[in-house]
Amino acid sequence: MELDNLKSSWKVLDENLDKTEIVTNEQIKNIIMEKIETTLDKVKKQKKISLIASAVILLPFAAKMFITGNFLQGSLFLIVLLPLYISGILNLKELNKMDVNKLSPAELLLKLSSFKMRVQQNLLLSIPILAFLVYIFSMNGFFSQDNWIGFAIGISITIPFVLIRQYKIYKGLRANLNELKELSAE
Repeated sequence: MELDNLKSSWKVLDENLDKTEIVTNEQIKNIIMEKIETTLDKVKKQKKISLIASAVILLPFAAKMFITGNFLQGSLFLIVLLPLYISGILNLKELNKMDVNKLSPAELLLKLSSFKMRVQQNLLLSIPILAFLVYIFSMNGFFSQDNWIGFAIGISITIPFVLIRQYKIYKGLRANLNELKELSAE
């Protein structure tokens, strides 16, 4: 009789332990998902700020070129920058459509990997565009020695800062996704 009571008590305790473990895994999964969402919100915010800042900074340059009668340079300037700007808008739109809670860890990892690749392609595309913009500016004598120094300092500070920040964000995102993948595999 006591043996049966002991067995039933042991079974109840074992079931409670299993339920507690499941809840703990669910809680861990929710925490990781919140981290991923927070990181994606940072990426979205960074994209929005960069799109607004680029429009605010670059449109006056184009306007100045049109106002001073340099229609060719102004047109080239806008034509060269338009693909990058549109690509940034499309990347932001894709990020806004991504629902972390509806995707499996593997699907999320795939989507974020393809997004990261597009961001890297845009960065590589921006290097020749930046060189072409320098050429356009130098065609009409826009750059003096002071402007060159300011431009070089600005680029040498901005590009590494952006690259380091993006690397840290994507590294943290990948770590969170790998944790989620391992938790889902268990």
